[in-house]
Amino acid sequence: MTATGSLLAAVGAASPPSRAGPRPLRPRPTPPGLPSPGGGGLGRLFRDNRTVADVIRVRATVRGRVQMVGFRAFVLDHADNLDVQGTVANQPDGSVECVVEGPRDQVEELVQWIREGPSSARVDAVDVVEEPVRGDLPPMCVTA
Repeated sequence: MTATGSLLAAVGAASPPSRAGPRPLRPRPTPPGLPSPGGGGLGRLFRDNRTVADVIRVRATVRGRVQMVGFRAFVLDHADNLDVQGTVANQPDGSVECVVEGPRDQVEELVQWIREGPSSARVDAVDVVEEPVRGDLPPMCVTA
């Protein structure tokens, strides 16, 4: 018997566990102020501490006199000042469709500009539908 084994036996303690294989990893507690992991991906952080939950994607369909009035250029100009990705396109029915993804506050700001439109346009209605974030949109551009 080794010196350690005889000491443990003398005090009535069990012998140390054998290291037959790797120990299972225990989850570490989440630091205060950070979202907990395992929330369906919603807790992942971006470099600037935004979470995926802070990013949204919307499809806005704008109706009225919105074609041939510089509406798409208007959207691009305002999107240039924001951290958003997406597309803006004329539709065959005379509407303009914008698909935008980015931080919630900036997407909402762009939607407000879309509701206003350029001075040469007449915006009758804007239908905004939130969609699942996919992360597949290009930098803001005109597609049609």
